[in-house]
Amino acid sequence: MADNSVEGLKARYGDRWRWLAVATVMIGTMATVLSATVVNVALHDIMVEFGIRQGQVHWLATGFIAAMTTTMLASSCSGFFHVIAAARPWGFMAWG
Repeated sequence: MADNSVEGLKARYGDRWRWLAVATVMIGTMATVLSATVVNVALHDIMVEFGIRQGQVHWLATGFIAAMTTTMLASSCSGFFHVIAAARPWGFMAWG
């Protein structure tokens, strides 16, 4: 398994590891914004196709953004718990 500690990242990528991390976050943020834009652009076609009103279709965009936010939070939290479990042999029980 790869060593994802700061020391491991420095050993693997040198001093550019911070820039690679920033680039990864920027690309992920841009992908989230673009996917939300795709849903917003398609709202009119969805309204026509399914015969629903604007008051109903706006919940589709809101739900999509809420699902994306929840998924991103769960992903970051699972990464945090993965690091804690890897650092301690007894896993999640004592992460304090």
